[in-house]
Amino acid sequence: MSNFIWTQHIPAIAVVTLAIGSTWLTAQSKLPKPPEKPIPPIPPQDRILLPNPYKVYTNGSLVTNAPYRGATAKNLPIVNTFTGTPGCYVACYSRTATNSVYSVGDGIYVMGQVRVPGSYAGRICLPKGFEAADISAEFQFKRLCMEQLPKVCRNYSCWAGGDTGGWFGTP
Repeated sequence: MSNFIWTQHIPAIAVVTLAIGSTWLTAQSKLPKPPEKPIPPIPPQDRILLPNPYKVYTNGSLVTNAPYRGATAKNLPIVNTFTGTPGCYVACYSRTATNSVYSVGDGIYVMGQVRVPGSYAGRICLPKGFEAADISAEFQFKRLCMEQLPKVCRNYSCWAGGDTGGWFGTP
């Protein structure tokens, strides 16, 4: 008798029967169950780590990550303590212009950015566990800014906000 392989497919079970000479061997195993719904890919902005410092350009009222006429180059402090995915950046804001990187208007200044677990919804970072929260009112984020940017956010002088997706070209 020659070697012969016979495969039988039963939903969720694979059965293989192998004939070697006059001996028959049968193996059976359960197939992994396919996921109920496909897992969406992680968008690029939830994977990218910005360098520290991150070079930005400002004329006092407009800030970009590309040079333009009349702009001054500034170094935006970036803290990448979280490097997993998905992740996003919260900006640490202050009412103190001293040591700030740029102004967003109304006497509010950006001091730096910290990467946290979470995802972007458009250009807004939604930290994991705080997707529906106003993170600017969350003490945990005031502490995060103080701990990660201690030279510019001392004594809980900063608060966090999630509008940081513009660096990735997110509308």
